[in-house]
Amino acid sequence: LIGYENRVEGIGSWSRVTSVSRTLNLGPEGQAWTVLEISMRTPLGDERIAYLWYDVGGELVVGALHAKLLFGINLLRGRPDAGVTILSARCGRDCDSARVVLNDWLEFYIQMTGVSG
Repeated sequence: LIGYENRVEGIGSWSRVTSVSRTLNLGPEGQAWTVLEISMRTPLGDERIAYLWYDVGGELVVGALHAKLLFGINLLRGRPDAGVTILSARCGRDCDSARVVLNDWLEFYIQMTGVSG
């Protein structure tokens, strides 16, 4: 799930600029959803925002160490299921429009699946 070669920005022209944990209030009830927001940039100045979270045995977390430890505990319990979700949008003049797109997608996801973050 988390290894040395696993990178959201990949190995290439994108480089990570910032990573920050954000709690978003989404939907009509203002449901809290925590994501790791990663901003990336190319040498030519193209920017993109990614939202990331881990699902480890049904528990949603954003910290890599937290996810790794939880995975180890769940593995000992016989429940080794885990995954990562990454949403990404290209920034325009600023990254606010990309955040709006990602937040809209998350609201739709929450409505369709009933999952809570």
